[in-house]
Amino acid sequence: MKIATKIIIVFLIINSLLILSGGNCSAQQIKQSSSQALVNKKRTINRNPFIFEGIVIQQKCYAAKNGGILTCNVIQITKIFNGSPKIKLGSIKVITTGGHLENDTSPLIEPSDSWAGFYPGLTYIVFGSVADSALLTNNMIDTDNILSLQQHDLISITDVKNKTLNSKDVPAANWHSKTFKTLDNLYIYLKDNYDLTIQEEASSKQSITPADNIKQKKQK
Repeated sequence: MKIATKIIIVFLIINSLLILSGGNCSAQQIKQSSSQALVNKKRTINRNPFIFEGIVIQQKCYAAKNGGILTCNVIQITKIFNGSPKIKLGSIKVITTGGHLENDTSPLIEPSDSWAGFYPGLTYIVFGSVADSALLTNNMIDTDNILSLQQHDLISITDVKNKTLNSKDVPAANWHSKTFKTLDNLYIYLKDNYDLTIQEEASSKQSITPADNIKQKKQK
């Protein structure tokens, strides 16, 4: 066998080994990424057993038992990522700290502004747990879900109308310092990094118009 032929054979063998090694590394990286996503999910769900997407349809402030002010945010759930069947599609109360009481003699009134990052008519992905009884009052708003939650974190989803009017470069969602160009990017990120997928989703028949709901709530 000529020397040139031997060199070619050796080269092909080494090249094949490198390719196989690269494939094994890629598989290992995918496995590690999947394992990390499960770890992230466990940590997130331990603190936030309820994760859902929904639209803020009503807000009311009230005096807390400790003398502070709290806000009851009524959110219409459109997607559930974690917490089913303990929570269901429909309205739910999410309690946040802060607010403004215009009349101290009334336990529940409409706030003059939005609090704790929630704005009426906008959509969020909410991370929360069952609200402590000390955060509740006897005169709470009626909702489809019996549970009242307290919010620990949220992902802000850009209002579609504002995104269209302002700029195409406006991100579809924001989570702390991270932005997402589209909602699909956000959902893929949640799946890849937290193993979170949509468990339940409202049908088009169950969809609501935020402005109409807020108007109806205020008329009651």
